[in-house]
Amino acid sequence: MKFNDLRVAHKLWSVILGLLLLMLLSALWTQMRSSRATAETEARLSAYESAISTAVRWRGLAEVALTMSIGSASTSDVELKKDFDSKVAAITARVTPVQEKVTETANSALDKEALDYVAKTRADVRAVGGKIKGLREAGDMAALQAFVESDYRPRAAAYLEAIDKYVTVQEKQRDDAKVALMDVRKSLQIVALSSVVVVFALSIFLSLMLVRSITQPLEQAVALAKAIMEGDLTRQVSEDRKDEFGVLMRALSDMVTKLRGLVSEVRSGVESMSTASSEIANGNHDLSARTEQTASNLQQTAASMEELTTTVNQSADTAREANTLANNAARVASQGGGSGGPGGAQHAAHHRLVAQDWRHHQRDRWHRFSDEYPGTECRGGSGPRRGTRARLCRGGQRGAQPGGALCRSCQGNQVIDQCVGGHGGVGLQTSGPSRADHG
Repeated sequence: MKFNDLRVAHKLWSVILGLLLLMLLSALWTQMRSSRATAETEARLSAYESAISTAVRWRGLAEVALTMSIGSASTSDVELKKDFDSKVAAITARVTPVQEKVTETANSALDKEALDYVAKTRADVRAVGGKIKGLREAGDMAALQAFVESDYRPRAAAYLEAIDKYVTVQEKQRDDAKVALMDVRKSLQIVALSSVVVVFALSIFLSLMLVRSITQPLEQAVALAKAIMEGDLTRQVSEDRKDEFGVLMRALSDMVTKLRGLVSEVRSGVESMSTASSEIANGNHDLSARTEQTASNLQQTAASMEELTTTVNQSADTAREANTLANNAARVASQGGGSGGPGGAQHAAHHRLVAQDWRHHQRDRWHRFSDEYPGTECRGGSGPRRGTRARLCRGGQRGAQPGGALCRSCQGNQVIDQCVGGHGGVGLQTSGPSRADHG
């Protein structure tokens, strides 16, 4: 399993516990090694000290025995000689087990070499014991004394010097053991210091790995978050880590992908909305133009209505005047027809002239009204003015608007059928062949 695949808690615990365990093992090994070396050295030192003390004791007994032997050989007193001999025998009996013990504890080559030399010098001392006994039995005290001083005493001194050499060897080995112990302790200190350095270096390395495994994905996540904050949705992160940071990076990558899709959808919606807004703006512009045109048309319609009202009122006044003239003309015509004379013909001619003038007057007014109001038609009109203007109709029907109706119709032999009136007013009707035509 890779280190990056471990969870953060497992990484922290593994590094911390690993370092603690390594330090503990190093300390235990150092302590055990130091304890073992110390124990071994102390055992060797104890053995050396025991050998030294035994050798010193051996030397002391040997020196006493040799001194008594020399005294026994030099004295002429029998009792004193017996006392020395008994004590020498007793000391020799004590020296033998001590020598055996020292021989048993001798393990090194130096020990064995020194003991061999001691044994040799001891044998040399014991070898002259028979000669001393012979000289004593011969009673030659001068020769005995001379032999003791010239031969026995140097042999005894060599024997004691051999024991001293053995003690020196033991002391040297003891000192060497102490030096070795100090060296072992120094080496253990160096090993302990090296272990501390190794553990420290390993802890630094593991800490760097741990920090890098934590900070590197965090920096990537922060960089990706800043890119998202700045609107950069083009980044794509591929991470195969299986820890929390891997999950975080994959979640951020999925979020970027979804945000990219969402932004695309929003962009499409905004473009559609922009298109719709443009169309609405164009429609509003057209509506505004149409509204302005409608308002202008309404203003024109209002002005036309005012003018039409004025014209209708004038037409009504003119119709009343024409009605009055027609009544007068009819009355005059009736009076003229009753007389049957030339006055009647004159009245009839006058009547025709009045009717013709009336027709010309109404035709001129109609053409002027049509020119002023081009939207008005004869059969009810069209467009926005329909139903609001006076209707001028062919067919002799009454107009629907106040102000009267002007009708003209030609039927059969009827020459003039002109009706002028309003709201059921009295009209003038002339039909049939005129008198002038028959005259």
